[in-house]
Amino acid sequence: MKREHITLRRRIRVARRSPTAGRWRAILAIAIITAVPAIGPRARADGLPLRIERRLSIGVAGRPTALAIAADGGRAYLGVGDSLAAFSARDASPAGILALGAAVVDLQIAADGRHAYAALDAPARVLRIGLAPLRVLATWRLPAAASSLLLDPDEGLLFAASAAAPRIEALDAATGRLRASIRLQDPPGQMVANGYGSLFVAQAAQDRIDVIDTRRLRLAGTLPLAGCGRPDGLALDPVGRRLFVHCASGAVLVVDTDVGFTFERLPAAAGAAHGLFVHTPAPGWKGAALFVGPAGTLDAVRMLAFIRYVDGGRRELHVPVGAFAYDARRHRLWIAAPPQGAATTGHWLWVGAGPAADDPGETP
Repeated sequence: MKREHITLRRRIRVARRSPTAGRWRAILAIAIITAVPAIGPRARADGLPLRIERRLSIGVAGRPTALAIAADGGRAYLGVGDSLAAFSARDASPAGILALGAAVVDLQIAADGRHAYAALDAPARVLRIGLAPLRVLATWRLPAAASSLLLDPDEGLLFAASAAAPRIEALDAATGRLRASIRLQDPPGQMVANGYGSLFVAQAAQDRIDVIDTRRLRLAGTLPLAGCGRPDGLALDPVGRRLFVHCASGAVLVVDTDVGFTFERLPAAAGAAHGLFVHTPAPGWKGAALFVGPAGTLDAVRMLAFIRYVDGGRRELHVPVGAFAYDARRHRLWIAAPPQGAATTGHWLWVGAGPAADDPGETP
């Protein structure tokens, strides 16, 4: 018998947050990291074994805010300032840049790799962008500026979340037509979709996860998170139906999404973080939930089985992080960050195959 999601409903206070103010300009750095896990059932929690593979610096002004890699592993796309920059995912060489006229808030790539969606801050809109060549195909207006995007190809929907509203707009991914608007009582954090009817939204103000029915486009219920202060980052394994919740108070919870039960609590760095789940990131690993904070801390949860997870280790990246993405084809983690110290001009590429102690903040 199929078990339904928890449907506990409750009234909560409206808690609004002020958006982060200020913009800055800098030369962008992209670090490409290859996972090299240690052999054994448990990696050391104080040293996630990684190797810095390349570092590419490009003279693009603005803050890196979004990073995505095409499903075929051909290209990586970076939202930086008011531009979209493309790179070869194979060797990180530049492959084009498209000026968009406003700051990029978030970025999603369609499963076919032919087009992308970019949320812009002012005026509030989403651009549908062709990727070969780079060009704007359509402009879709939003009633409120988006703070994040999520593409659900199984439902044919593009979700645009607004922390300022607070609400989530469900757009037809092909036409941009507004299917529904889901009003929330608190600013939404990271969103993840399972591909078969549920959208999970982090709600830091109330220490819970909202579950939205994507077929009827309404709130289906909530997942309470005991002992999780300010949940912000999410990662989802749709096969095992496991939701990984990063708590800004300093923990990662593993939740069975069928019954809403938290069955594992693992350590993590305190502070905000953004998450993703990857299958077989390296030999010996069935899967991993990765959480990266803007201050440059990477925490991993290692999957041993669908019912067993352990601390996968922690790595201090020593650089602030603007965005990150995972190349499933080459098992690479891409991290976009501004360089430390005074900004300079020009382009340079750093290639290294050193041990895990290599620092992505170092220059060649």
